[in-house]
Amino acid sequence: VLDIGAHIGYYTLQAAKRVGIRGQVHAFEPVSKTFEYLKKNIFLNKFTNVYINRYIVHDCCGKKKIFINDETNMGTSNIFKTVEKAQQRAEIVECITIDEYIAQKSLQEIHVVKIDVEGDELSVLKGMRKLLESQDRLYIILEIHKEFLLSQGINPVEIYEFLQGFGFLAKKVTFNKSIVLFTKKKV
Repeated sequence: VLDIGAHIGYYTLQAAKRVGIRGQVHAFEPVSKTFEYLKKNIFLNKFTNVYINRYIVHDCCGKKKIFINDETNMGTSNIFKTVEKAQQRAEIVECITIDEYIAQKSLQEIHVVKIDVEGDELSVLKGMRKLLESQDRLYIILEIHKEFLLSQGINPVEIYEFLQGFGFLAKKVTFNKSIVLFTKKKV
């Protein structure tokens, strides 16, 4: 399981329990303070099958700024500086693509990818083209942040079209249409 935008680890912990000792969860959280909470939650729950990474997952490698929008809810942090939040604090963090990470770690099988990246969903997907092409039994749980996408001139439909190009279809959509399950496998 890849948990991209792990925050403090709620889904990471759920996945770690479900995959058991023979499975692995690779969690990505770029915000330093939130990363420390994630690390602590993994430790407190005594999971040894979780690998945490302080990266911005993107469509290229290098460094980027992440803007911390609200110290009381760091889960809304993202790579887009907003004018109305002039007091945003920024951190510079290494970027990695999922394809590069998989190659570095020599991962063979990925079954589930959860993505919650506050408007940078399309970039994350573009950085995992090899994974999308190579896996026929892959589930993608994607939180689509419509307002962030539209503010960048990206229509959320582009995400659906991008994944369709790899044979993925939306199988389940939540009531508010923000969380979508994509798969190639019939569900």
